[in-house]
Amino acid sequence: MFNAEEISMLSAFNTFSRKAAVQDILSHLPYMENDELKSMASEILRKLDRMSDDEFFSYDFMPQEDEDE
Repeated sequence: MFNAEEISMLSAFNTFSRKAAVQDILSHLPYMENDELKSMASEILRKLDRMSDDEFFSYDFMPQEDEDE
């Protein structure tokens, strides 16, 4: 359901639970100045609203380390 960019963005937020992620994104949304980031955050919120907690926990939101490092 989430693409790589959305997973990357979500890793910057509280992903302890689906509800926590929604609340954290909503609290930061007014401060996002970049329209593309706002749009992506809004799409993530729509997806979070449509998914179950089990679906949410099937994702790994930990930032991936670059293999070249």
